[in-house]
Amino acid sequence: MKKICWSNSATPTELRSLLKTLSNHYPIRNNGRGVNVSFRKIKGEGICEIKRSGNSVNIRYSTPAQAARGVGAVLSGVAGEGKIYRESTPFKTLGIMLDCSRNAVITVEHAKEWLRELSLLGYNMVMLYTEDTYELAGEPYFGYKRGRYTAKELKEMDDYAAKLNIELVPCIQTLGHMEQILKHGEYWKVRDTSSVLL
Repeated sequence: MKKICWSNSATPTELRSLLKTLSNHYPIRNNGRGVNVSFRKIKGEGICEIKRSGNSVNIRYSTPAQAARGVGAVLSGVAGEGKIYRESTPFKTLGIMLDCSRNAVITVEHAKEWLRELSLLGYNMVMLYTEDTYELAGEPYFGYKRGRYTAKELKEMDDYAAKLNIELVPCIQTLGHMEQILKHGEYWKVRDTSSVLL
């Protein structure tokens, strides 16, 4: 696949951080030689339309997530030469939940890899499912021997997701699904069953 080239001055502001972030891992460059991509925002819901002619590609999109999906389609070769590739979805939110509570938590770098891939697929929301795998002051058993995210790491992932126009949603448990933390004797006084708080 040839490099995708875009012009900072001709690209909508809402897409610039997305393209700059993706360029660190994919053949996407600000100016240069390759397939020249231009973007045009259009009205409508969930629309992505790609027209390729020679070394020029025009991506019409309704949301930043659809623009990113268009870039993914160009990179993958789905959008063919001389054809108009068009898709639409009625969904305003397209998301996934990553389970960071079973076994060890995924690293921050691996989470970023997921975010990049999901961006190119048109996702705009990612939930991190963390039952007890986050840092909590005064609670050393949270994430004990499994890993836990610090507040700094969660902020780093959230900032990275924002560059890709993805909302990062932290998910925690407050009553049930607490097997891992409630197995420690220190928490028996607040335990109802092996997995539920009083």
